[in-house]
Amino acid sequence: MGAFISIAERRLEGAVVVTRPASGEILALVGGRDHGTSQFNRAVQAHRQPGSCFKPFVFAAGFEQARAGGGGLTLAVARGFQQTSGNASVHCVQPEGNDTIAGPLRDGHQQAREVQCDTAISGLQVANVIDGHEVMVACRESGGTGHTVADHDVFNAQQRLAREEGIFCEPAGAVALAGVMRATDRGELDPASRVICLVTGSGFKDASSIERMNADRQCAL
Repeated sequence: MGAFISIAERRLEGAVVVTRPASGEILALVGGRDHGTSQFNRAVQAHRQPGSCFKPFVFAAGFEQARAGGGGLTLAVARGFQQTSGNASVHCVQPEGNDTIAGPLRDGHQQAREVQCDTAISGLQVANVIDGHEVMVACRESGGTGHTVADHDVFNAQQRLAREEGIFCEPAGAVALAGVMRATDRGELDPASRVICLVTGSGFKDASSIERMNADRQCAL
């Protein structure tokens, strides 16, 4: 005996939130494909962490997810503090294998550079400049500098966040913390300083990193 089940066609759904980077003003907000079919607003009702739900999209420049990759997130944070007169130094942290901004910033150069990317940190493999020049200006004006970290230090920070703090992020989300640890080890950051790290993106976005962080565990996942 055979049987089959007919399933209604499903179309990919999504949401679009368009903002003005300079002010954060919302210019457009679309919660789905067809309001007549579904009234669920994915832009404001989807219960997902912001780092997983929202990604910067730059028209004609491509997709970026940055701590920094292309620099968009770092630039937005620095400009936000500038506009609110916040007393904070914004530092740019990148993997050594995608050092488009952090190295030139640290070494006193005036512009970012394109590189041959060889980092394994998914999401930060953006070898082009994109917002790099503006990031360097904004970080310097805030009193910040650049820091580069090895991939293994990033994976270590990701593992420690999961095991010691219960924060399960993707490797790219641990880059800022790896930068703090590196700066502290170098004596460039007072351990008593108040520091904020942006940790975005679920660990489930990078399956290989999950296997890597549990390689020393006896029990299977």
